[in-house]
Amino acid sequence: MLESPRLGDEEKAMLRSYSSQMFMRELSNLDLAESFLGNMIAMLAKHYEKQVVLLVDEYDVPLARAAERGYFSEMRDLLKAFLGPLKPETGPIVNGRPVLKKAVFTGCLRVSKESIFTGVNNFAANTVCTENDPALSAAMGFTPDEVNEMLRYYDLESVRDVVKHWYDGYRFGRQDIYSPWDLISFCSKASKTSDPAARVPENYWTATSGNVVIDEFLGFLSDADADRMQLLVDGGVIEVEINEQLTYAGMAFHKLEDFWTILLFTGYLTVAERLGPKRFLLKIPNEEIRQTFKERVLARYSAENRSFARHGSRLVQSAFSGDVDGMAEVLAPLLRTYVSVRDAQSRAPAENYYHGFLSALLASAGDQIQNFKSNIEAGDGYADIVFDSGAGSEKTGVVLEIKRAGRDENMTSVLNSALAQIEEKRYGEIFDHMGCAKYYAYGLVFRGKNCLVGGGALRMLGS
Repeated sequence: MLESPRLGDEEKAMLRSYSSQMFMRELSNLDLAESFLGNMIAMLAKHYEKQVVLLVDEYDVPLARAAERGYFSEMRDLLKAFLGPLKPETGPIVNGRPVLKKAVFTGCLRVSKESIFTGVNNFAANTVCTENDPALSAAMGFTPDEVNEMLRYYDLESVRDVVKHWYDGYRFGRQDIYSPWDLISFCSKASKTSDPAARVPENYWTATSGNVVIDEFLGFLSDADADRMQLLVDGGVIEVEINEQLTYAGMAFHKLEDFWTILLFTGYLTVAERLGPKRFLLKIPNEEIRQTFKERVLARYSAENRSFARHGSRLVQSAFSGDVDGMAEVLAPLLRTYVSVRDAQSRAPAENYYHGFLSALLASAGDQIQNFKSNIEAGDGYADIVFDSGAGSEKTGVVLEIKRAGRDENMTSVLNSALAQIEEKRYGEIFDHMGCAKYYAYGLVFRGKNCLVGGGALRMLGS
């Protein structure tokens, strides 16, 4: 288009700027980046004198990367401006029509319309769970008829059953879908040999899938979840509730339904049957994904869970011995591993994420504690976490008060307020009702991946 007679000098200068990585990396040119899509659509329409069709794959990836690295709000604001041309406002016209004819976005995690698509009308969303347009479902991969035609074209009909076993099995609405990239890769390689023995299916999916978000969940799962994963690997189905409104901020709570939702949305699982508005039977779609699931999810879970349980055991032992330094030593590496910047910057109530994190950690050491209670009425308020262990004169309780320090707050001051709250609200009274002879009280203050633990003095209860 730099040679186009229909584009002016200013438009060509803009194109040259867009082609310069150094120029586009300068924050001072952010306004030009925000207007990139609108400008390109207008120039394409002007050059070709036709309406433009916009196709955007993996549209959610910039938000996912930004959430992982701590600039989610900035990326969201950039995309809002970037996608401005989708709004039904008066704009450039080509041959009497708007320059943009239609736009199609594809991705793994559905981003809410209110997040980056504000003001966009006629917005139809198709997902693996919800079908608004059957034609869109059929476009998500290869249908069985298209696969048969492809195999005939490449003279590969003899391996139809193998191809189905390895690459079929996805469901979009009511449409059966083969994984397109994997099938193309297989046909490309198999068609170059006449030796049937060399036409062996391979796993092409592993190299194209990311695991960062899934890895964050693995340490929070239970043995029952491991049994469900093994059932899937063995060819079974599991019944789950899916959260179609899952957001990046919501992932910070590591809810079980969100884990299965992510596995479904990222292609590790597919719908076997819809049971209700939110309830589904899920399964692993094919042999390729079964191998990947075993290697990248189930195996990683086993190692991750054992490590997580060991840390949970050490935390409990330290808590029952008044060892605040030991508790801090347990938490420090775990926070670096399991707390993403996304979690730390969640819009949810400040302490909620860390509360859930500690609950999961303590649950992993469940055989060492008794009577675990969360947000329980105690004294004149509600204690964040209490639990006990032992019997008779050795029965000991632990109360944890959790705080999150703001960016400008002194963590030591916040810790002191947590310990003072335990005293002022008389949380220790709950241990009388639990039959404890003594208890330890701790304040835990978090900021991002940092933690401060205080307290630890042994309190004796009445005889």
